[in-house]
Amino acid sequence: MKIKKILMAATITVSLFLANNSVNAQDLQKVTLKVQKITYSDIGKCYYVYTEKDQNGGRWVIDVQPAKGETLKQLRKKYIGRKITITYAGDEQSDEEVEIVNSVIE
Repeated sequence: MKIKKILMAATITVSLFLANNSVNAQDLQKVTLKVQKITYSDIGKCYYVYTEKDQNGGRWVIDVQPAKGETLKQLRKKYIGRKITITYAGDEQSDEEVEIVNSVIE
């Protein structure tokens, strides 16, 4: 139950960052990678999931909302090594032109 809440919160959080709602379904691309590390930012007051490097040497960083009371240690145990699928639009070679539409940790 907690995993579903976290996934739902992560999906909602990512969705809020969409800058443009006019993404066409045919423009969407997916990438699936493993979660390599999770950190906490005191500045942003949020947790970040880092993927392993992709074929181009870059990595994805997604913010995650944990369940109430969940610690960094618990998140690391739960997610490191699991797959995350990121759906995005735009050119992944240019960070400025990428819109993350959805992310799901499997």
